[in-house]
Amino acid sequence: MTTDISVMIPNWNGGEVLRECLVSILRHTRGVAFEVIVVDNGSTDDSPQIIRQLALSEDRIRPIFNRENLYFARACNQAYEVSSGRYVIVSNNDIVVRDNAVKALADYADDHPEVGVVTPRFCDRTGTPQEFFRRLPNALFVIAHYHRLGRAFDRFLLGRRIQNSYFLRDRKFDQVE
Repeated sequence: MTTDISVMIPNWNGGEVLRECLVSILRHTRGVAFEVIVVDNGSTDDSPQIIRQLALSEDRIRPIFNRENLYFARACNQAYEVSSGRYVIVSNNDIVVRDNAVKALADYADDHPEVGVVTPRFCDRTGTPQEFFRRLPNALFVIAHYHRLGRAFDRFLLGRRIQNSYFLRDRKFDQVE
């Protein structure tokens, strides 16, 4: 059986947050072959025990244990080297998956081969969407964001149009585009 998705999760002292993340992936991912590669960066909390315990009961969890913190990017590279999925998801250890989101991402990528990156909509625990999208900054934004007169100009004369454009507040993210 081929693996459709490799979920890569760097971890350092994630503890119970990591457990919640892993359990949510296992519970809320259906209809797609996946693996979860957890790279522990020398955690000193109970993360290694949590990872071992879950990996013993679930063969889709593939642990890697580092002796020291190699940080996010190097841990992702380690996971990528051993991944076998057609698609790769890079995840923080505090993400909670809901509503078969992993399969939805894969389905969208399958249906749109012209797309290079697919991202889900992130919400906090109350369901409020998180603002993490950004346009590439231009000189106008830099002035309107970092300079006192620029901020005042954008706020009072333009109604925050420059800031809102940068943060993509002029776009709707409640549907797939």
